[in-house]
Amino acid sequence: MPLPLFVEPKMEKAGAVEEIADLLDERWKGKIAFADPGNSGTSYTALASIMQVLEGDRYENLRLFSEAVQTTVGGSGDVISAVNSGTKLVGITLEEYALKNKASGLDIGIVYPEEGTSAIPDGVALIKGARNPGNAKKFIDYVVSRNVQQYIADNFYRRSVRSDVKSATGQGLVAVGELPETIDVMNYDLGWASAHQGEILKKWKDLMD
Repeated sequence: MPLPLFVEPKMEKAGAVEEIADLLDERWKGKIAFADPGNSGTSYTALASIMQVLEGDRYENLRLFSEAVQTTVGGSGDVISAVNSGTKLVGITLEEYALKNKASGLDIGIVYPEEGTSAIPDGVALIKGARNPGNAKKFIDYVVSRNVQQYIADNFYRRSVRSDVKSATGQGLVAVGELPETIDVMNYDLGWASAHQGEILKKWKDLMD
């Protein structure tokens, strides 16, 4: 699930925002649509990605980004609405939200930041000590089967982890492992993001209060 930037179309054509570092510029202060990471797992992943991908001290990057955002929107889905309405000029949320809305006719631009974007997969697992492990394994095989993965790509605009699922209907969504060079997937440190989640969210709340 890549986390690109979503921008007003004229800004996209003008190349006004090309990387995460651009968002720290004074001109974007208060114009960034970003959901509260304390309520949105997507926004927390985005926040941890921003802290990691920018050069310099991670917690200083957190402070600078909070100053740029100023106020958050309701939820991850609201990011697209805020950009589409012109209330905000740049947004950060899941790629699937933008693709779904573009398919429904909304005029928004998609920019994959030059520094890189995280692309964290959803997971499926067998619970230890499950009462029916045989059925659980069959279900997991079903979930990751080519037919189901193709259905997810075609109908939910998610990129598959399977290399034989080539694209979503009309979107050209190649598998994560086959992303073009124009989309750089960063080396997201999931362990660090998980271990420091409580601390990061507390600092974010203090900065936004």
